[in-house]
Amino acid sequence: MTLCKKIVTINALETKAISVLTPISERGRALPTYRQWNDALIEFFTYGAPVGSTIYLNVSDRTLQQIGEQFWGEAPQLDWSADYLAAVRTALVKDGCVFPEMVRGLDKQGRPQGAAFLGVLVLVAARMDSDAEQSISERDYFTRLNDALGTEPTNGQIKRPKHMSTGAEGEEPLWQVWAAYLRSRGYLPTASGGKGAWKYVGYAVSQTLIREPEKRRLFQVFEGRHWGTDPDPELLVSFLRHEDFLPAHVRTLLGRHGLAAEDVQHAVAEVYREWQERRHEDGHDARSAAHRVLSRHLQAGLYRSEHWRTGEVQYTLFPRQPRGLKLLDIQLSLPDGPQTLLVERPGYYAPLGEVTPTHLEAGLQVPLTGHPQLDALSLPARSFWTLRADPDNAGAFASLGRPTVGEHFLLLVRRELREDLLSFREQGLMQWETEQPWEGGWTEFTGVMVTANHWSDVGPVKSRELLDALRPASGISIGVGSGLRVPQLGAWLADAPPVPTVHAFFAEAFLTVSKDGVTLFAETVEPNKPVNVPWAGAGDYELSAEARGQGQVRLVKLLDWAELPAPSASLLGTVTKEWQASGEAYRLTGAQLKSGGTA
Repeated sequence: MTLCKKIVTINALETKAISVLTPISERGRALPTYRQWNDALIEFFTYGAPVGSTIYLNVSDRTLQQIGEQFWGEAPQLDWSADYLAAVRTALVKDGCVFPEMVRGLDKQGRPQGAAFLGVLVLVAARMDSDAEQSISERDYFTRLNDALGTEPTNGQIKRPKHMSTGAEGEEPLWQVWAAYLRSRGYLPTASGGKGAWKYVGYAVSQTLIREPEKRRLFQVFEGRHWGTDPDPELLVSFLRHEDFLPAHVRTLLGRHGLAAEDVQHAVAEVYREWQERRHEDGHDARSAAHRVLSRHLQAGLYRSEHWRTGEVQYTLFPRQPRGLKLLDIQLSLPDGPQTLLVERPGYYAPLGEVTPTHLEAGLQVPLTGHPQLDALSLPARSFWTLRADPDNAGAFASLGRPTVGEHFLLLVRRELREDLLSFREQGLMQWETEQPWEGGWTEFTGVMVTANHWSDVGPVKSRELLDALRPASGISIGVGSGLRVPQLGAWLADAPPVPTVHAFFAEAFLTVSKDGVTLFAETVEPNKPVNVPWAGAGDYELSAEARGQGQVRLVKLLDWAELPAPSASLLGTVTKEWQASGEAYRLTGAQLKSGGTA
């Protein structure tokens, strides 16, 4: 039995040390434990993400600084990266050996125990200054990992840390647990291994969303443009799509669409803010400059509904939850008085306020209180809005990401852009059902759908941003309809599952449906026609569609009756009836209808 294996035996009896041992910094200060960092990382990278989003465990020195200040307070000249590494070393490293098996599986709250350890692997990759994934040397990577963990290499030839085996005995099971956890919550995991000997390094590199060389190129682009101090992330990505000489990896990321683009927009916006911070550092302390830029706005989109009685169109603010920032008791100063932001679904607050044509044209800043880093809710000034159908509210439309192939959506545009839309329709690129003037020079186009993918042939237009918003990033998508949807959770009842449809510009596509790693359906399907899928009860399903080298993945969650969330007492009413049948006790709670009175 080797020394490391003996230590495993000892550490196996000290599992509680992960949460009990408190690392001490060089300054003698008690630091957050491994478990506290683990919980903080999970919350930071998943909180505020809409269901269906991709999630990257994009740990860097910058994100660790943000996490440390957010969860444990700002402290001048504090190196949160060093404190984070100290917590991991205290919990998992002993006598030059590292023991990732100690954090396999889930904790009592159902969260992966290994997220903080995986974060170290990503941090090392993020610090390596290479503009190509495969150019990162495996030997160099593990040398740096040993430096970060304070571990020793296995031997003179193998640089992996002592006791950090490969395959099922190494870090790969931790990546698998992380991916399963994300899927169970409706998120798309993104970690994937490399090829050959580079396989395990590939997992970490795949999580470094925008690397240092790519940041430097983006900084150069930002220097030559005038995109404001706090641009709309969606428009910022749109602007970048028209830039030349971008790194190939960045251009691939910019091609994401729908909810799969959420992390990309967030990452690009963070790079833009980092560029602003560096510009403000002349003559100032870097940390105070960063704080000044972080005093920014919450972003809002639009929510469109119709009055239940008159049918009058109403536009309201649809605030976005900031990624990784849990906000409590945030109040907006609206004309009708202060209103508190309420989380309606993952990624979004409930609609509120009123949006007028003037607000659409000039933008809107609504003062808010409740968090030192935020001072206003911002609705950007735009000449058009693409609004997708709200799956939780029939007949309503909202800023829910970029529409996909085969999807009907609503387009609100300034009337001067109508000429572009007519040109697109004449070229067979899109169609719509109705055109209805709204107010103040705005027009609604309903039932809009993109019908072709030859957008690169389009000539000069008035709005390149409109063209970019309408042009599909992929020629294939997966839609789900029918069934009984569970509001706010993005799930369906297992007894009434949805019916998927593969939408594509091609003659055929291949659809695969799997659950818990088992393939239930794998057949060639006809695009744009519903597919009968052999669902296998409650659980998390992964749907994968491919056509002509293009692919799309979508997750579907089915719930049993017992898993349905209980409605609030205010919705249930106050009338209760109890009875027994077949030895079982039952209770029915609901509203009571009475004759007479006023509505």
